[in-house]
Amino acid sequence: MKIAVAPTVASIGLCYALVVIALLLWPGAGAVTVSLGFALTAVAAWALLRTCRFDSVAIRCVMLGVLTVLTVGVVINTWYFTTASGGTLADPVLQNYDAQRTWGRAAFMLFDRPMEIGASRSDDSALFWVVFMWLFGANITVPLLVSTFCAVMAIIMAGKVAYRVTGDARVARLTMIFMALTGYFLSQATVLIKDCPLTLAMALMAYGLAGISRSGRPSETCLPMFAAVVITAVLRPHMLLMYAVGALFFIGRGRRGVIAPLVVAAVCLLVMWGKSYIGAVTSPVIIIESSDNIVMPEASTAAYDGIIGDYLTMPLWRKLLWLPVMVVVQFLVPFPWNFSRDIIFGPTMVLAHCDYVWYLAGGLIVYWLAVMARRAPAPLLRIVLWGVALTVGTALMTSGRVSRYCLPFLPLLLPAAASAVVYAGRRRSLQIWMAVFVTMLASGLIVCHHLQMSAL
Repeated sequence: MKIAVAPTVASIGLCYALVVIALLLWPGAGAVTVSLGFALTAVAAWALLRTCRFDSVAIRCVMLGVLTVLTVGVVINTWYFTTASGGTLADPVLQNYDAQRTWGRAAFMLFDRPMEIGASRSDDSALFWVVFMWLFGANITVPLLVSTFCAVMAIIMAGKVAYRVTGDARVARLTMIFMALTGYFLSQATVLIKDCPLTLAMALMAYGLAGISRSGRPSETCLPMFAAVVITAVLRPHMLLMYAVGALFFIGRGRRGVIAPLVVAAVCLLVMWGKSYIGAVTSPVIIIESSDNIVMPEASTAAYDGIIGDYLTMPLWRKLLWLPVMVVVQFLVPFPWNFSRDIIFGPTMVLAHCDYVWYLAGGLIVYWLAVMARRAPAPLLRIVLWGVALTVGTALMTSGRVSRYCLPFLPLLLPAAASAVVYAGRRRSLQIWMAVFVTMLASGLIVCHHLQMSAL
């Protein structure tokens, strides 16, 4: 695709100027580190888009804008973790427990520093960040830029997934735009949290599974799935079970259609078991992710706890009765108020409370499931149903409290929202439904705000 040189250079120059202004306003991050991170991500995104049949000038501008926003967010957060809080690039002040534990583990692996990590849990996922910090320098900006890189790549891969399951460039581009405007996802791309790499891994696995029954080059299926398994095995091994479940959704006709998905599922389960076995042998502590350490009642959930009761002791049949409510809560949080609560984890966490595009996408997904799913292409139906199953399963495991665990499912769900807009955007039934949905959403948020504020 031919692109005019002057407008492209001007756009890149403007974006770099915004990053430079951010570095001047919020000092702390190294200008060279940030510039190189911006350039490497931009080149990688351009190269990946070049392989896409839905590539366009407009979508490149969108991705350049997203990259600029995220890079500025990294600059602001680095300033907050260092200059504003009395820390340094090598010793930042991180208030988020998960980020602090990961950084402490990484510093221990790189410099043999003493680390204060809870006795009940270690953090082997720090190895993912250590690789990049060892290559590019041990400062907090590096892992933040890596998270940004993963977020940008995940958005493009989500578009590739949408195109592979629909064959429609409009759906692919709109999927990318929806994801690029999801505030919670963008906020996680600027902090030391593993959700963006995991979202990229999920998109890679979905892309591979969606093409598993096709005859083509192994690089189009095997390499993406291999990369997804490696990333996930390091960062969140139990998510490999989700890949195994996803492979079952893609069992098709013929010998290849049955054997290939089963092989993928078996490999994922084998790697998950191997990771658990290695962890049990090499660590004095056996790490178990269960609802006992995921569900953590706190002041902000007091009203919710008062309604559903003690979730940890609740029998399964009662959890299933409450499951629709849990799914709704998981969809709504973080609520679009109390912005200052999460700023302590990084100023860009404000974006997590500006998730109106995700709310809009949720209404479109519900419409697609109710009206359009029956006539949808089989690959799209399988991808979306896989995402729905994982979303509902996560709500059951966490009582709907930890919505960030669902961020990796965006590449699976958003193609449905994009398809609803592309193929039914002018239907009166969709317009009526979205009006009803927005009314119910506004009413529900008002009720949630009243319940939460009255309990604080």
